[in-house]
Amino acid sequence: YGFKKKSNFVSELEYNDWWVDYSKHCARRKKKWETLMIKSGLSLDNDNPERFPARSEKLKRYIRKGIPAEWRGNAWWYFAKGQDKLNSNKGLYDKLVESTVNMHNKDTEIIERDLNRTFPDNIHFRPERTSSTVTPETPLIQALRRVLVAFATYQPSIGYCQSLNFIVGLLLIFMDEEKAFWMLVIITSKYLPGVHEINLEGVNIDQGVLMLTIKEYLPETWQKIISINFDDSIDPNSEHYDFLVKLPPVTLCTSSWFMSAFIGILPIETTLR
Repeated sequence: YGFKKKSNFVSELEYNDWWVDYSKHCARRKKKWETLMIKSGLSLDNDNPERFPARSEKLKRYIRKGIPAEWRGNAWWYFAKGQDKLNSNKGLYDKLVESTVNMHNKDTEIIERDLNRTFPDNIHFRPERTSSTVTPETPLIQALRRVLVAFATYQPSIGYCQSLNFIVGLLLIFMDEEKAFWMLVIITSKYLPGVHEINLEGVNIDQGVLMLTIKEYLPETWQKIISINFDDSIDPNSEHYDFLVKLPPVTLCTSSWFMSAFIGILPIETTLR
């Protein structure tokens, strides 16, 4: 995917040791996917299938165990019904890009700042630099700018919201920019409704559910959460406590989990699952 093996949490040697077993797991999973596709009467299309089996418990299990990496973009597009969205809006993305190419406003200013913060350790977004040359923008950075500016124009109720750059960046690793644009439209409207709206209502609801779940299933952790800088006038242990009225301070950190769909929070293989 273009990410560096080494991180703050794992060395390159540790990653390589892990990859030995994980690559074998991926190969086994792909064989099972190929068998499932053939049994379902679907073509592998030279290892680039565009159609996938009908929904079933078996398919759900296979997806949770991991879609083959080289099929992942096509699978996301297929199951999200991206082609239907594109077919009903043919040519719209190109028109948006053309009309916004020289646009300058508050959204584009923030987008320009965030472009260089998007996966700074990923070779697709930030190629290796040398001291003697100035590295031009990569094609994915240019595509990222076009998609984000077009989306901010297309969805003015959201505009540009920080974290969208990571969602689009990950999509662009697996699909072309027009598909990435429509996937972002689908994600923000269907799968993460309200999460990126200006009032952040959706993300606050998600965090309220998270806090309620922690309170119910991890009571010791909950006591640690509410012991830090909580409003003394509110009893978070009360059965009448409304999680959406007053969220604990820890949610200042967890909000990015939901807004970025955990991209950059968890290891990339976990995030992709």
